[in-house]
Amino acid sequence: MVVGCGSESTIDPGTDPDAVVWTKLTSFPVNRSFVVYPDWLGDSVAFCAIDQNPVQPVQLRLGFLDIKDPSKATISTYPGPANWLDARPRWLRSGLVVFESTRPGQSDLYTRIVETGQDHRLLATTGGDEHYPAPRPGTPGLVYEEGPDLRGRLVIWPDTTTLANRQYLTRAGFPVGEPSWDPTGSKVVFASDSAGIANGQPITYRHLWWTAPPDTTSHQLTFGPYQDQSPLFSPDGTKILFASDRGGRSALWIMDPIGGEGAGIKRIAFEDVNATIFTPCWSPDGTRIIVSSDGRGYGRQLWLLSNLDLTLP
Repeated sequence: MVVGCGSESTIDPGTDPDAVVWTKLTSFPVNRSFVVYPDWLGDSVAFCAIDQNPVQPVQLRLGFLDIKDPSKATISTYPGPANWLDARPRWLRSGLVVFESTRPGQSDLYTRIVETGQDHRLLATTGGDEHYPAPRPGTPGLVYEEGPDLRGRLVIWPDTTTLANRQYLTRAGFPVGEPSWDPTGSKVVFASDSAGIANGQPITYRHLWWTAPPDTTSHQLTFGPYQDQSPLFSPDGTKILFASDRGGRSALWIMDPIGGEGAGIKRIAFEDVNATIFTPCWSPDGTRIIVSSDGRGYGRQLWLLSNLDLTLP
């Protein structure tokens, strides 16, 4: 069973021709509007959101929309109580996504055939929960995070047709998450906690790093007293997109993928005060971006950002 959402609306740039255009893609009820983790392939966008069945518990489910007609966005439901989370879908190919689910009592990796809703348990290990599956471009491989959500270790799985040959990419005690590949399948960008001090008190910041399998050396890209999250290479590999609170408000930034912020960084869009941007994703052609945002009184919905200046300084 699937439940749809309402029509889209657009915030025009007004008198500024260079302003970013925000187009609302989803219109789920505010009290059940937690829509996050978009991933875009062709005309199809996968995401996760709260089950819209009012008799169900509040649980995350997979959702899908066609970018040509987002008013028909749907969220999967189940016919009876289902006390698990389905989250963080990523396209393996057209019609097939990989995602994480807590249905066996821990977070394991699954695939879903979108047309039929058929799920297949892809990976279950004794090493801990599995999060953030990131398909490797051009191969059947994955990178994922093993352990506590957002603060585990990265694992590379070169061939998902066999359980052999998995290996850690990051060391124990280095709390990481949110991995994503560059378009050549040679580098992985991810986020990690960093200890800091604010007003004389310990605080945890979050910064971005990259590594190039099979090399396990990690290279830091961002620094400073900020929460840098959700990094993604652009489709052409020339930029890394991420969300951050740098600048004093929630915003989207791009930076040089090799030298990091020291070689070029730029804010391309920002939210209203007290609103927060989550989990951006690129359009396949790298000209537009979808974000999850809770601004403007609609609850947390998906927004399409266009008219972006994506040139690095």
